[in-house]
Amino acid sequence: MPLISDDLRIAKLQEVGCSTALIKLAGGECVHGLFRNTCLGPPFIPPNSRSPKGAPITPLWEETGRIYGLRCLPGAADFIRFSIEHPDGMEFIAATEQGLWAHRFDFFYESDASLLDLREAAQSVEFRFLDLYLDVKESAGDEMGTYVQHRTWLSQFIADIDQRSMPLTIIS
Repeated sequence: MPLISDDLRIAKLQEVGCSTALIKLAGGECVHGLFRNTCLGPPFIPPNSRSPKGAPITPLWEETGRIYGLRCLPGAADFIRFSIEHPDGMEFIAATEQGLWAHRFDFFYESDASLLDLREAAQSVEFRFLDLYLDVKESAGDEMGTYVQHRTWLSQFIADIDQRSMPLTIIS
């Protein structure tokens, strides 16, 4: 799967309808401090790096050795992450930008970000489901005692957010 080159990344994100905030983050402009170390592009991708097979990926940013990106499929797009060292282990994150933010805000919450920072950061990227996330997370507390339980819960929550959100439109 080819990676969209750095000089075409921002244009591709604009073409598929990504938000201004996501485009700013992917371009290296920090819209809130919570995003500084985990959601700020451009990602460092060494020359001749391997990427997953299949549709092209537009890289967004890098976090702990994993590239986050937008994979454009016929008629749709989704957000994924993968390791350049092990690209066959690509992970699906979300089918919508709101689902991507649900994934990232779960990370921020689990990293003990303050409620004020969560609210300000959510506003900066227009994440519409922070209150729902906080309510559902609190009520599901005992059901997430293990890593596997938490991942299962988060995948289901993101799928719900994806269903409530408009998917990206791919212009061919």
